[in-house]
Amino acid sequence: NTDNQIAYLSSLLMSNIPDVLGEVLTVKYVLHPLLLQLSKTHPEYIVEVLLILAKKLGEKVILEHYLGQLLQLLQKHSSKATKGGEEVLISVLQVIKGLLDEISPSAILQQLILDSNVLFVLLLNPSPHSSLIKILIQTFIYISYRIGSIDTCAHILPYIKQFLHNYSDFFELLEDGTVVPTREQGSHEALRSVYSLEIGAMLYDQLCSLVSNRLLRNEIPKHWKLLEAIVKTQPKSFQIPLSRSSTPPGSSSMPASGSFSSSSSLSSFGSLSSFASLGSPPALGSGKHADDWLTAISKSEGESNRSWNLEGKVLNIFSGNQGGIRCMDALSNESLFVTGSKDCTVKIWNIHHPQAKLSYNEHTSGVTGVHFIFNGTSVASCGGSVHIWDTERKVRTFLLSSDVSFTSMLPTKEDRIIVVANLENTLSFLDVSMGKPVYEWYLPGAALYGSCKCIATANNGNWMAIGTNTGDIVTFDKRTGYILEMWKAHEGPITQLKSFGSNGLISTSMDRMMCLWKMNGNVPTCMRRVRATDPIEACNVYKQNVFVGGGPKIGSANFGDVDDGFSETGGDVFNLNGIIMQSRRKGPSPIKALSVLPYYRVLLLGCDDGTVRALV
Repeated sequence: NTDNQIAYLSSLLMSNIPDVLGEVLTVKYVLHPLLLQLSKTHPEYIVEVLLILAKKLGEKVILEHYLGQLLQLLQKHSSKATKGGEEVLISVLQVIKGLLDEISPSAILQQLILDSNVLFVLLLNPSPHSSLIKILIQTFIYISYRIGSIDTCAHILPYIKQFLHNYSDFFELLEDGTVVPTREQGSHEALRSVYSLEIGAMLYDQLCSLVSNRLLRNEIPKHWKLLEAIVKTQPKSFQIPLSRSSTPPGSSSMPASGSFSSSSSLSSFGSLSSFASLGSPPALGSGKHADDWLTAISKSEGESNRSWNLEGKVLNIFSGNQGGIRCMDALSNESLFVTGSKDCTVKIWNIHHPQAKLSYNEHTSGVTGVHFIFNGTSVASCGGSVHIWDTERKVRTFLLSSDVSFTSMLPTKEDRIIVVANLENTLSFLDVSMGKPVYEWYLPGAALYGSCKCIATANNGNWMAIGTNTGDIVTFDKRTGYILEMWKAHEGPITQLKSFGSNGLISTSMDRMMCLWKMNGNVPTCMRRVRATDPIEACNVYKQNVFVGGGPKIGSANFGDVDDGFSETGGDVFNLNGIIMQSRRKGPSPIKALSVLPYYRVLLLGCDDGTVRALV
């Protein structure tokens, strides 16, 4: 029979057998014989049947009857990988990989990682078969995404590091950035099919997406340049699909704290549970929401210093908020971004899909600040009160509330410290790892300076700045709280403050002006004023490129370095005409938040109609 015929017959039979026989008889007379058949000839035909049964029988049967026997088969046939046992190992790994969607992350961690070393033995003592190592690496990647970055770093990364270290035995990086094979290694030569460019690129690239390339660089300081060069030689052909399971990826059996929801499961949980799991987004077609919408525009990092000219082309639209977007932040690896909305929700989005991956609904006021912390495993959000919540375990880990509403928030270079400000200009420095404020500063004279609207910290220096609703800017020493300067910067409320270059500060305001200030230790000097046609509420900076959203219009400019004077990029009037974000309802949609994806050279625009637009 052909594969199609077998797939059809197996799905037809196995989807009904458990309903007729019941669980006990199905396990005894169907499941156990099929698991034994995996060690016989043509085990690949059994894989789909076992996965269909698993979906019907559920997690309890998988944990009690599947995983133990599958791990035994791996252990038994791992020594036969060069003697015909390869197809058995491949089929067993395919079953394990398929089961990951049907069981909880805590069970995956316990049974496949903590209680067994079989997978690690296969990884560190690889058989010279490319098809086997490929499915093994994919299985490790799936496991890592299901258990989350923290447990991956603790339990899987040490073994992955050993595997990646071996690449320097088979490839070398030339001065021009070219990757070339090393000379023949004798007995090691048979393993070249294992340590291939494809496998190395797939493993390193997917780990970067999960734990960040900064962490990987720290873990493998002598090898990361070679591996990143290998990644550039290979197309991105392997993607982690969204979970089919009703259990949200990264969830656990811990008690719920905080309110999480999704678009597909609210009716089944309602108000009875703090959690509602995320269903998979609908399949994406070939239109503007196609999975590969980013592929065609990917750019190399080397282009990021050039002037970034906007084409005004919207490539994707992310929708799902009932209120306007007010703030957003993108993960450093650009795989996820988070938005805060006027409708009091915080949503996490996968850059490849137009619907939200996770929604946090515990705020009682509109959200004014959101930031990823701890490499994306947690989110800090500010909306009246300050919430820190774990995105993998779906629990709130910290709550700071006050009689006076918190209005703005800023992460620091120390990942565990964030700064929040309230309407009375009290700045609280929160240690999120300890779950408490470590110290507070109070800036007197709220009536004189106005209330805090935004915060910025120096890229190179020890000052911080506060922008107020009266148009004033106050700078202070972030080590001592000593006020350095106060000045009237704008005629209207300040909406954004952003550090620029080595010693610059950009401010935007409802008075339709953007100013670039040189913070030279004395009185700040305004180096350039830019006038827009609408109040400016969104602004972001990437290196020397500045992006501004005024009303429904978006514009950009390259200012050069504030310490070197400005490059010849045009006059003092910033023309924002021409690129207008039309609303999904009627008329143009004002831009309220802006985030930059430098690798893809894409802007994410949070609009007042509740959508996020991906713009090039």
